Amino acid sequence: MSIDIPELDTINYQKLREEAEARLPKDAPQWSDHNLSDPGITFLELFAWLSDVELYRLNRITPEHLKKFLALLGDAYPTAKAAKGIIVSTKSIDETVRINRGTIIEIDSKNKKKFFRTSTTLYGNPAQIESINVLGSSEEETIRNVVNKSIEPFYAFGFLPKSNNYFRLKLNRMPSKRLKLYIELEESDLPTYNKDWEKDSLWLKQHDSIILEWYIKIGNQHYSIAPQEDCTLNLRYSGMISFILSEAITEVSTVSIECRLKQGAYMIAPFIKNIYLNTIEVEQSKKIIEKQISTGEASQELILTTPYILDNDIQTISIQTKKTQEKALSWRRVDSLHHSNEEDRDFVYDNTTQTITFGDGEHGKVPPYNEPIILNYYLTKGEQGNVPHRIDRWKIQDLSFYNPRSIEGGKNIPNYQERFTSIAESWKKPSQAVTLKDYETLAKMTTGLRVARAKALADKENNLVSVVVVPYSRSNYAMPDDFFCQRVCRFLDSRRLITTRIKVIKPSYTKVGINLEVKTLVNFDEETIRLSIITALNEYLHPLKGGDNKEGWEFGRSVYFSDIYALIESITGISCLFNLSFFGEGDYDHRKKVYLIQKDSLIETLSHKISFIENHLTCGGLE
Repeated sequence: MSIDIPELDTINYQKLREEAEARLPKDAPQWSDHNLSDPGITFLELFAWLSDVELYRLNRITPEHLKKFLALLGDAYPTAKAAKGIIVSTKSIDETVRINRGTIIEIDSKNKKKFFRTSTTLYGNPAQIESINVLGSSEEETIRNVVNKSIEPFYAFGFLPKSNNYFRLKLNRMPSKRLKLYIELEESDLPTYNKDWEKDSLWLKQHDSIILEWYIKIGNQHYSIAPQEDCTLNLRYSGMISFILSEAITEVSTVSIECRLKQGAYMIAPFIKNIYLNTIEVEQSKKIIEKQISTGEASQELILTTPYILDNDIQTISIQTKKTQEKALSWRRVDSLHHSNEEDRDFVYDNTTQTITFGDGEHGKVPPYNEPIILNYYLTKGEQGNVPHRIDRWKIQDLSFYNPRSIEGGKNIPNYQERFTSIAESWKKPSQAVTLKDYETLAKMTTGLRVARAKALADKENNLVSVVVVPYSRSNYAMPDDFFCQRVCRFLDSRRLITTRIKVIKPSYTKVGINLEVKTLVNFDEETIRLSIITALNEYLHPLKGGDNKEGWEFGRSVYFSDIYALIESITGISCLFNLSFFGEGDYDHRKKVYLIQKDSLIETLSHKISFIENHLTCGGLE
C-alpha cells in the first residue's frame, strides 16, 4: 500500500503574513505599531515571503529528486525486458546450412511488424524423429509416436525413475555432426521457482547427483556421446542439449539417440512434452548504431527517440566519439558526474527518460563541437514484443519456422511509481537470514529448486539453525536427496549471520492411521461415505496440501481427537462417530487424547480402517 504524498504548499504569502500579524498581540503585547512603516513589520513580511518560497520548494518533487531517491534505495537502472522463446523449423534442414547468432528476423504479428535476433547458432540437421522407445516404470519398453512433429508426452525414465531406465529417439537418417536437441518439459502443473540457477551452473554440474549417459546407436553399434552443453541440468529444466558427433560415423539405415539414467534420484520425474530438432532461441531485440553531432555545449543532453532500450549486465548503451581518420574514443558510463574531473570521458544515462548527459567541463569532459557521437544499443518493444502461441510466419534464408509456444517475458521500462512499488514489494522478502522465519522464506527461494515446505529449528547452545526442507513432488511423500539439501545449504550460507551454523536436513514422516466407527444417515451409501472419509483424512493430514489453511500439515503438529471429530462430522451423510483411535508409529497421550509426533516430522497416512454401526443404535456416549 503506497503512502499518499501530503500537499505542503497550501498557504500563500498573504495568509502567512496575516496569521503572523494576528499573533503579535499575544506573543508581543508591547508591540503596538503594526503599520507598514514599522521596521518590525518589514521583517515579518520578509519572513512570510521566505516561508512561502520554502513551502513551494518543499512541495516540489522533480524527476531529479525521484532519481536520487531511487538511487539511494538501490534502484539506479530500471530496464525494459525483451521477450524470449524458441522457433522450430517446419522441415529438416541440410547440414550445410548455418544461421549465425545475431541474425535479424522480422515477422508480422497481429498486423504489427516485430524484429527478433537469434541468440544461438543453428547448424542444419537433415534428420527427423520417427518414434520414441521408453523403458520406464512398467519394466517393458513402450513406443511413443510422433505426429506432425509432436510427440506423445512421456516420463523420461518412468514416474518413479530407476537406474538403467532410458528413452531412445529413432531417427529417419543420420544427423549432422553438430546435433542439438531442445527438450521441452511439461511444467504447467508445477509451481514457479527462482530461475537464476545458471549463475551457479559450474558448481551444480560438478556436484550433481544425477548422471545421465548418452549414446548414438548406428545399426548394431553403440557409441557414447557426451553433451558439449547441457542447459537442462540433466533434464531438470527445459532447454537445449548440444553434441558434437564423431567424424568417423557414416550413413546407415537405422540411427537412434539414447539417454540412460545411470544413477541419482529426481525430486520431480522429468515429463517430456516435446523434443525439437533445428531449434533456434530468439530474443525480441535489435542492435542499433546511431550517429549524432556534438553541439559542444556544457552539460549537453541527447534524448533518444526509441522508447525501450535494453539496459542490463550484458546489453547496455555504449558511446564513442571519432574525428576523421582518428581512432575512436570510448566514453564511460557512470552513475553521477560529481566525481568526474575535467578530462574524464564520462556520461550519465537515465533509461526512464532515455536521456544521455555529458559533463560540463569541470565535472566530466564536454564532447568537442561538431564531433560525431556514435551510440550503440539494443532496442526492444517491451510488452508489445510478446508473440502468441504458434505463429507460422518466421522466415530465415528462405526457411520456414514456427514458435511451438508463446514467446513472452517482454516488459516495458517501469515508471517512477512502479519502481517505488517494486522496491516496497522487494523489502517484504528477506535478503539476509536473521529470524527463523527468514531461513524458511529464503530456503523456498533457492535458485533452481522447487522447495515446497521449510521449517527452521534453533539450537541456541550450539548456535545452530537446522532447516528441514520438503521438495515439491508429484508423489505424496517427497524426500530430498543429499544434492538437494546441499543446494539449499549453499544458498542459505551466503545469507546467514556471521558465526551462525547452518544444517539442512531431510524431514521424517510419522506413519499414522485412524480407526473409526461411524453411523450414517438413512439412505446414504456406506461405500461412498467410506471413500469420502478416507479422502478427507488423507487431504487433511497431507504434508503439502493438508492442515487448516490447506498449505500442508504443520511440522511437529500433533493430531488431536477434536481435529478428527470436527473433520468427519462435517462430511455429508454422517450422523455421528462412536469410536475413534489411532495406530502407527507415534506416541498416544491418553490424558490429552492426542497423537504426538516429533518436531521435525510430518505425517504419512496409513490405510485407515472405517467401520459402520447399525442404524438402530442412537448417537451419544462417545468413547
